Amino acid sequence: MTTTYTWNVANLERETSDGYVFIVHYTVDAKDDTYSAGAYGSIGLERPAEGMIPFADLTPEIVTRWVREKFGPERVFEIEAALQKQIDEQRTPTTSQGIPWSNVTGVQYEPTVLPEEEEEVVPVTPDVDESVPEAPTEEEPAPVVGVDAELAPVDNDTTEPDGGDV
Repeated sequence: MTTTYTWNVANLERETSDGYVFIVHYTVDAKDDTYSAGAYGSIGLERPAEGMIPFADLTPEIVTRWVREKFGPERVFEIEAALQKQIDEQRTPTTSQGIPWSNVTGVQYEPTVLPEEEEEVVPVTPDVDESVPEAPTEEEPAPVVGVDAELAPVDNDTTEPDGGDV
């Protein structure tokens, strides 16, 4: 089967002052006896140095020739080959979709219950204020503030007067 390609102009963008067409919106339709495919695109045109055709005198043949010339034969061939590939895929599909069963309305399940998450215990670390001296250890007596150390002996006894531990 022979595929025919039809290039058409969907729209033109132009300057109103002189009719210069700077963008062409085009379509390409590919058809054989049974299948079809299409493409849409836009292409920018440079202002001609001379011989600009008045806007009112433009025809689909003139503008599609501009588009095809701007693309060049290799890009025109690529566009048409991509459309042919779409037609070939319609004629002899290489992929498909669907399900292998029928008359099934769905599969019922019990409600999903998520396992309870255990809360992560994050240890609280107190902020250490380095301007405050650390607490004294048993080997090191607590400093006495405001009193001469010789006059105030330090008692390291950790028992209460009633005999219990502190």
